[in-house]
Amino acid sequence: VFAICSLLQGTKFLNLDNFSSMFKQFPEYGLLAIGIGMALLIGGIDLSAVYLANLSSIVAGLFVLHFMNDSGDPQTGLVLASFLVAIVIGALGGVLNGLLISGVGIPAMLATLGTQSLFWGLGVVLTDGSTLSGFPKGLGSIINKSFGFLPITVIIFIVAAVICILIVSKTKLGYEMRMYGTNNKATTYAGLNNLKIVVMTHMLSGILAALCGIIMWGRYSSAKADNGSTYTMQAILIAVMGGISPNGGKGNVQGIVLAV
Repeated sequence: VFAICSLLQGTKFLNLDNFSSMFKQFPEYGLLAIGIGMALLIGGIDLSAVYLANLSSIVAGLFVLHFMNDSGDPQTGLVLASFLVAIVIGALGGVLNGLLISGVGIPAMLATLGTQSLFWGLGVVLTDGSTLSGFPKGLGSIINKSFGFLPITVIIFIVAAVICILIVSKTKLGYEMRMYGTNNKATTYAGLNNLKIVVMTHMLSGILAALCGIIMWGRYSSAKADNGSTYTMQAILIAVMGGISPNGGKGNVQGIVLAV
């Protein structure tokens, strides 16, 4: 496909501006796709990721608005601290999903459909149904910064992808995720901690969602409860196109990165 596009369109396709535009767009989809892909790998799904991303950015935005001053400085330190707040919210949201699925026993589709509404509702309440804006200049300067032709958002995606590749392919947790996705009754009889596997998987998915929320927040310089509302199905498509089996147990993060 790449070769055909290049032959047909020449420099209209093969030019730096075109790929720079792509680089600015795909990290959001990519982070969500990896997170949802890991949920699919254990035989589940995560329909709440986009709204958890928005909730994370809203809480981080409220944190910034509460502590910022009117000096006009970039207030980079405060913005970086808010990113940590967003990641914590994402991790907690993921843990909640994992507990509902494995602890309470609610099917993953129903559990994450429910938390999708919960996260969206909390976002609406916290913002009074409007858009948060008026953030320090440091937010845009950090997220929209580039190193050479690589935007920092792409670097965030690459680092997150490499970490997830190592977790899924090289660690005990990754092996247990594939085993659980293949047959979670067998993992119970094998003595594995199913609750821990599901909670850890969804916590990772939540952290990736928070990173996506940070990128959307910085790119738009605003936070809203329904940003990226169309991203969920696209992220699922990317994960499945990347070789993750919807039935669980098969696939890897490398395939998702290629699909992105």
